[in-house]
Amino acid sequence: MARLIALGARRIDVGQPVDADWVVLADPEGNAFCVLAPQTGWAQTVMP
Repeated sequence: MARLIALGARRIDVGQPVDADWVVLADPEGNAFCVLAPQTGWAQTVMP
């Protein structure tokens, strides 16, 4: 997450609970996205 913030993202509040397992960020243009830690059992996807 530190890398995303260094690249211009910022934390935003969209009403997520205080104890949420994810963080909501916005890119420099204001587009919101969530960051989640990998979970056991998730399939690994390789992007070309």
